[in-house]
Amino acid sequence: MAKNKRPAFQIYPKDWFADPDVMLMTPAEEGGYWRLLLIEWLEPDCGLPDDDETLAVLSRLGDQWHEGSGAKIRKKFRAEDGRLFNDRLLEEWGSYTQRKKKESTDGKIAAEIRWAKEKDAKRMRSVSEPHGDRITDLGALGNAIASSSKTPRRARTYDPNPGWDCFIQEWPQEHITGLDQAGRNWISLVENKETECEVLEGLSRWKASDQWARGIIHDMAKWLAASRWKDHPAKAGPKKGRTESAFAGAAERLKGTK
Repeated sequence: MAKNKRPAFQIYPKDWFADPDVMLMTPAEEGGYWRLLLIEWLEPDCGLPDDDETLAVLSRLGDQWHEGSGAKIRKKFRAEDGRLFNDRLLEEWGSYTQRKKKESTDGKIAAEIRWAKEKDAKRMRSVSEPHGDRITDLGALGNAIASSSKTPRRARTYDPNPGWDCFIQEWPQEHITGLDQAGRNWISLVENKETECEVLEGLSRWKASDQWARGIIHDMAKWLAASRWKDHPAKAGPKKGRTESAFAGAAERLKGTK
């Protein structure tokens, strides 16, 4: 007898006792019929083997099955392809299967909606609250790294937090990623106010660059690690609108008439 995940089925006492076939069964036959229904429910196809010897054993009726009890109980089943099926129990099986499928589908939809909301919330936090997942205190972290280093370093006196906050606010908000590693790079590379100013000035140059204007923006942590603030990228060119071009063309034509 195969195992499955159908835990139970509904039984309606009124329908059971209103069935004349059940009313004409002996207590043993009724018990045997009930056992067969329970066994059928547990089968993957919700069926029983169409074999009298097997049914006599499964119902626990033994010889009584072959002496007329089997004929009474068989009336409650339909034979098909070597199996016996109780149509009423099949209805319950079908209802249960459909209900589980619906619950599974509803659960997946609910999970997808929840994941989408969480993803949107996380994205919005990264845009509107860029400090939410940054290292809380870069100064304390810097001192902790220095004290744990094999080469003893003097504790930091420069407070990196104000500059770091300004850096995060100025970085293109939709491209804020890897804040933890970026924070570690900041405390490793930015050791004083002078360097802090250089980094922020370099960031301003990149924000005005042609590359970033085209949406090709560096990873924050890698930008710091590579000291890209020292670069002088090509600036984004002026964008001439149709009105500006038209005025330029008109000016050229006016020159030609003089």
